[in-house]
Amino acid sequence: MLLVRRVRLRSNTLSRHRQTLPRPAISPPSLPPLRSFFGMGDLVNAALNPAQTLSQLTEARRELEKVRAEMAEEKERQRLPPVRTFVRAPGYFERKVEEDRIKRVLEGQATFTVLFGASSTGKTSMLRQILTSPRYLVLPIDFRIAGFADAPSLYFALSQLFESFFLQLGKELDGYLDEAESLSLGIKHARLDVERRLTGEGLPDEAKQIGARDLSRLFELVQNALLRYWNWEPAKENVEVNKALDEDEDPAGPDQKLMEPAERVPTGQRVPKKIPVILFDEAHRFPVLISESPELMKTVLDAFVVLTKQERLAHIIQATSDSFYMDTLIQHNVAQHCTFCHLTDPTKSLAHRYLETALLPSVPAHLHAHLRDEFDAIYEVIGGKLVHWEEFVKEWVEEGTPVTSSAHPTQAFILLSNHLFPPHPLPSPPPNTLPLLRALLSAHADQEGLAFYPARRAFGAEAVDGLLRARVAEVRWGSILGEGDLEILGKEPELFPMTPVMAWSIRMVLETLDLACSLRCNYEARDFGEGTLSDARNFQGREDLSRRILQLDNDRKRLELNRNDRRRPTADGLQSCLPTSGASLAIVRL
Repeated sequence: MLLVRRVRLRSNTLSRHRQTLPRPAISPPSLPPLRSFFGMGDLVNAALNPAQTLSQLTEARRELEKVRAEMAEEKERQRLPPVRTFVRAPGYFERKVEEDRIKRVLEGQATFTVLFGASSTGKTSMLRQILTSPRYLVLPIDFRIAGFADAPSLYFALSQLFESFFLQLGKELDGYLDEAESLSLGIKHARLDVERRLTGEGLPDEAKQIGARDLSRLFELVQNALLRYWNWEPAKENVEVNKALDEDEDPAGPDQKLMEPAERVPTGQRVPKKIPVILFDEAHRFPVLISESPELMKTVLDAFVVLTKQERLAHIIQATSDSFYMDTLIQHNVAQHCTFCHLTDPTKSLAHRYLETALLPSVPAHLHAHLRDEFDAIYEVIGGKLVHWEEFVKEWVEEGTPVTSSAHPTQAFILLSNHLFPPHPLPSPPPNTLPLLRALLSAHADQEGLAFYPARRAFGAEAVDGLLRARVAEVRWGSILGEGDLEILGKEPELFPMTPVMAWSIRMVLETLDLACSLRCNYEARDFGEGTLSDARNFQGREDLSRRILQLDNDRKRLELNRNDRRRPTADGLQSCLPTSGASLAIVRL
């Protein structure tokens, strides 16, 4: 009995252990793998249309190569050093009074400033001297080398310039790079949308043109970017933790949040912001470049008014040497929103200081006395234009050329003679041109200008505009920048010779014409038995000479009505009676 019980107890124990042991999983019978027919349709189409398949592969390869080329160009562009052409002019001679006037304009509210001035007066050099200061961030656009000539190229050029402008702003202002990159991306993607529209298919031709709407959208983005720039204030680098939190708690724990950087830098510790300035040099070329789309000019000028007078976001400066640019501003109804300044030649004292400090150190010492003694005579011919002084001194030292035969007086004389006696088949100047030149020279001798609008009424708009178009004269609008001329407001525009050397050329040409006319009338009167007229050199005073010349000219016209045969003196005969000068061209024309 005892043996039977032990056997039963062992069997029960084994059965309980078997129940607790994990049973091996029974794997289902293995099935053969299922076959998928996904993509078989594409293979069949490729086999049935091999030409289409090859074209698709070629296009895909071309797109891949294009992406690779763009990536390579982008890497190369990042390796290129930045090129900055807007730098201070070498050898710049300080003009403190004029510079202070421009600085006062820039330190005030944003304005639309137009700076007039004759060629080579130093407009660009002075603006570069001022605007290269770290106080300003400048977007320079020189229309002499403009990168556009029609509406599409204008839009893309301005878009790329504004994009790089804000990227540069982010690099030069600490903590503003991320914000500047987002603003630049907005301008870039707007440009990409326009590119897709221009190259898209299935669109009408009107939709593939750049219009005023696209430029308005671009300047709207620029306005928004400048507004965000002025509203941006950098937060403190070390954000303080909320003092209400328990000091034992970890402020960076999972249940706690850092305070938002609501506290800004105090006023005395603000990061100094740069003043945005958009500079357009030789602005009078702008309407010519987009002459096919005049509405774009109106759109751009209106945008300038919005950025300056309306929103006060950026300074806009336009420099020009063309007096007719005022007509462009008046026609587009923006002249009343502009501030006009006029840069004249340096004064006599500044020219003398320039000679002593900048030119004489490079001149041999034995020639210094001659230049100092002849300073007044040289100034009477070329005035105070510093570049003319530099080139004349170099020419005189190297070749011994006198001032009246140097390059600039010769060029001015040729320019004036070509206007008075144009080559065939160009039309002759208006009949009142010579009287206008006499009045202009008489006013200049008294160091005054000729009132612009009365001159137009008296001599005709055609004669006045002809001198302006030929760059013989200029109109001085607005206030004058100069040592001797402080701000002149409320003064009507005046007409002046373009440069002092042009005034000298006017005097030389008029004196030559007066003498030649007197000799011609003397010859004709003697030939027809009217008696001998006195020579022009016997008249005393310019006014008596002018009146006598007009009388002789009237007598000559009266005699021409009754004569049948007229003999003229040869050019050689006239030249033998005249003093030696460079006026042979005018004599031959007579």
